[in-house]
Amino acid sequence: MKLTIKIMILLSILALVGTDITVTTLKTSAGIDFYQFWGVSHAQKLSKGGLGSPYHEMTNYAAVLDRYSAGSDDLRLKAANRANHRLYPVGLDLIGTPLLFALYGFFSEDYSQAYVIFHTIQSILFGSSILLLFLYRKSKWLWFIGLSLITPLYSPLLSNIRVGNMNSFQLFMLIVIVLLFDKVVKKSSGRKAYIYGSVHISFLFFLIMLKPNILIVAVLLSVSLLATQGFKIYISSVIAGLFSGITLICLSSLYFKSWLVWTEWYHCLSDGSYKLFYPVQNGNYSTACIISETFNLNKNASVILISMALVFHGSVILLRCFATKNIPATGRIYWAFLGARTSCPYSSDCSA
Repeated sequence: MKLTIKIMILLSILALVGTDITVTTLKTSAGIDFYQFWGVSHAQKLSKGGLGSPYHEMTNYAAVLDRYSAGSDDLRLKAANRANHRLYPVGLDLIGTPLLFALYGFFSEDYSQAYVIFHTIQSILFGSSILLLFLYRKSKWLWFIGLSLITPLYSPLLSNIRVGNMNSFQLFMLIVIVLLFDKVVKKSSGRKAYIYGSVHISFLFFLIMLKPNILIVAVLLSVSLLATQGFKIYISSVIAGLFSGITLICLSSLYFKSWLVWTEWYHCLSDGSYKLFYPVQNGNYSTACIISETFNLNKNASVILISMALVFHGSVILLRCFATKNIPATGRIYWAFLGARTSCPYSSDCSA
């Protein structure tokens, strides 16, 4: 069968499955996670700059959103507001990074419109992720057909889409980074090697600062640059990545008019670490939580064990690659899939 026909069949299945999931989700879901991401930046706009750090002024942010919701005719917004008040004392549970909240300011001030756009983008990105992987491994066509067909049965994905979280974006970005590294970065030389390496590391910094649940994966992917391009290019790229990270910290701090906003986020996260351990019955499908409850393990122990396994196995792969100067993209894609959500104890997928 010709490649074009295979692509058309796969695209047709992805379109049908994506449409079904999208229509069902938009009919039944208010998007409780999206409400928080959208709400922080929107409350900033409503206050006309009167609000500062959302972690320090969480109650004030929640009050602004409550007033806006009460005066709105948007039924989805009202439903999301009620759902968050049922789950959290003040109606917000801010563990997202300042950068994450700041970027959601680009969405429309109309909640339902913003949610529909966001959900559509997420569905397209997930389908694009599967298509990109197929184009890389064309011999596995039937495998990708099967993967597409069982997608509507995969509860973690459906739950993530339902609440309006952003894991499809993370998956897409990781796959793009991996494939570009395999096709462009590791094959570059001279000045281009420095430029492409810097872009590679900078994008990893961006993804970590957006949502640090992929930290272990990002570190393993960054070391692949060291294995293929050597120490000098790697250090130069890390310095460029650090500069990019500092720039993002400054921009998001300016957005919230607080140079302490990142410190406050860290303290909010560490002081309320219990928030990361929602039980499976409430929709937390993280691998760490599932293993913890299945085998009656302490959740912290579960996270540590999984992280150690990832680091050990990843280190073995990388040590082999240092000798050959070659890291197959399939190996890095494996880590992108396995590690991005495995060691993180929290999957913000409560039903709503």
